[in-house]
Amino acid sequence: MVIQNYLPTVGGAERQLHSLNPLFIDRNITPVVYTRSRPGQPATETLNGAQVIRVRCVGPKPMQSIMFVLGTLWHLIRSKPDVVHAYDTLTPSLTAGLNRLLTGTPYMTKLLRSGELGDLNRLAVKPLGKARLGLLKKSVTKFVAISHDLEHELSDRGIDDDRRVFIPNGVDTERFRPPAASASPDVTDLAAHWKARRQVFDDWPEAPVVVIVGRVSPEKRVVELAQQWQRVLSNHPEAWLYVVGEGPLSPRLDGLDNVRFLGRREDVPTILRWSDVYVSASSAEGLSNALLEAMASGCPCVVTDVGGVADVMTDDVDGQIVAPEGPDRSATDVVIDITDRIVKLLGDNGARVDLGRKARQAVVERYSLTSTADSLAREYHTLGQSRRGGSATR
Repeated sequence: MVIQNYLPTVGGAERQLHSLNPLFIDRNITPVVYTRSRPGQPATETLNGAQVIRVRCVGPKPMQSIMFVLGTLWHLIRSKPDVVHAYDTLTPSLTAGLNRLLTGTPYMTKLLRSGELGDLNRLAVKPLGKARLGLLKKSVTKFVAISHDLEHELSDRGIDDDRRVFIPNGVDTERFRPPAASASPDVTDLAAHWKARRQVFDDWPEAPVVVIVGRVSPEKRVVELAQQWQRVLSNHPEAWLYVVGEGPLSPRLDGLDNVRFLGRREDVPTILRWSDVYVSASSAEGLSNALLEAMASGCPCVVTDVGGVADVMTDDVDGQIVAPEGPDRSATDVVIDITDRIVKLLGDNGARVDLGRKARQAVVERYSLTSTADSLAREYHTLGQSRRGGSATR
């Protein structure tokens, strides 16, 4: 697996791969993760059963990219894996494509995000983007689309059906789950629920908590939502917005009323389990892992209709879906609609609980982590056996 960043850097793709690696081992696959080095991190280590190799990358950003491509390529040529899986269309796929040209090793590219800010469009505007896009289209053995939106983008760019496979992200529905009945005996009684929550988080209020989990970057619209939080407070003056994640815009959250920046946390499952609403105002996604995790946790969700959202939920059935920005609709319009939905949910606990229950049911039935591991393992074994004729795949 070739991925730009890996743990302890935490994002949706990183968490997904980290969770899948033990399941790959159970399916007779040996996972090795190649990623960029970061200050203070070991060059090699084992995480969740997978060997992680951090390729030294120093200097300005263009030099770091060149070092990552050449360093990873050197490792791949020496280690001779059966299959390479590139996470995004940028330097991971360039590396895997060059490796295929030199060694013939088949590779898969997982597209992480669709739309104007998505993987294919980002590649097209990069230096030599047209040539790199051409190499990608010619050399990728199999494209992994995590949403139907991404499948359509691949089809529109001329990628045949037999080179595309739809494998959505999955979630560990045991790790991400609602509170046990013994912990919160009556979730329809908000006061009792908040009192039980204080046994887990003694610094949380006995009041509504709405949570965002994700990178605090421009496309996530976290700052815009926080700046409009007064609209929620005008109806629910004790409500809090908690932001979990990292990113360049996090300092702009300081000083906003009833907005709390939690930063990077290791207890995300517990946070989602005890939050009252999950929200995302993102303008671009693939298939959000954080959304799947919130749904599996029984947390009702209010999200923009981007990426794979329409694959996962139906508006007013197992979630609340808000139209994204467009030619006649600004980011502010989107955020205002989201705050209005939050206000209604916090005022109708029966609807809130019903959405959360149905959200969990949808994820358990269609987006389990084991299903994702099974689908990927089948592809790895098929490609690996065509390459070497063996039974085990690396």
